[in-house]
Order: sequence, then C-alpha cells, then structure tokens
Amino acid sequence: MIVRGTRWVLPLAFTALAALVGGTSPGRAADDAAQSPLVVRVTTDRHVYRLRRPVLMIVTETNTSDHEVWVAFGCQILHGFITHDGERVWTFRNFRLCATGEGMLQSGASRTLGLFWNGRPNPGVELEPGVYLVHAGGDGVTGTATIRLRRRRAPTP
Repeated sequence: MIVRGTRWVLPLAFTALAALVGGTSPGRAADDAAQSPLVVRVTTDRHVYRLRRPVLMIVTETNTSDHEVWVAFGCQILHGFITHDGERVWTFRNFRLCATGEGMLQSGASRTLGLFWNGRPNPGVELEPGVYLVHAGGDGVTGTATIRLRRRRAPTP
C-alpha cells in the first residue's frame, strides 16, 4: 500500500505470505540484508557513567551506496540492548504507537536517531562497575559502542 509516497511496513506474517505467492523470497531478503549499503555508527553522550545514571545513545545511519535506499520511519523502528560480559543487562522497548512507513535515504545521506537508557537494568540483573557494550540500530543494521560504568565516588572528608 502506498500512502503519500510512503510504503507501509508490513507485518512479518504478511511478508512471509507474499514470499509464498511470488514476492521476494525470505532467502533473498536475508541476502539483501547481508549486503546492506547502510552503515550504523553508535555513540553515547559520555564514555564513563556512574552506576544507575542515564545514558543517551545516538544512532547515525548512513547510506554508503550510489543510489537511494528504503529506510523505515516512525515509531518502533529502532532496536537496542546493552551487554556486560556477554550477558544482556538492558533491552530497549518502544511502546509508542504511531504510523510507521518507509521512505528514501539519499546516496551519501545520514540520519540521526536517539535511544535513552534510564540506567536501570532488566529485572533480575545486577549492575556492577565495568565495561559495557551498547548495541543499537535500525533497518536490520546494528552498530556498537563501549561505555564504562563506575561506582559513585566516595565523599571527601
């Protein structure tokens, strides 16, 4: 369905059904994703944070090809999580509801999106000082950044 020049993102079940009746095969879609011209760079507002302090993640998605590329727009288009020693300590969940569609990202163009972690881990997970890996992205492409969490400094007498 095309609405005002934007294609709607279809649910996975519908996409799989379209593949069965002659659309793009799931295998071809996987091949296309593996050769994506999109590159994601993840940065954070700081490199070192105190435990349980908020972290702002900036996701910059760049089209490195010589042609326009379809990208998703709207709510629920980003994915993100944070790991420590291989254990997932936080997972981004976007519960906002709004129209989601696709649009074109011009050759060489970039767009910047943000994710916010309030510093609290997933239920049942304890945070400890150390190095953490931030994973974030969109459109099937993920980038990473490294942050360090530290304890609050002891008060000076």
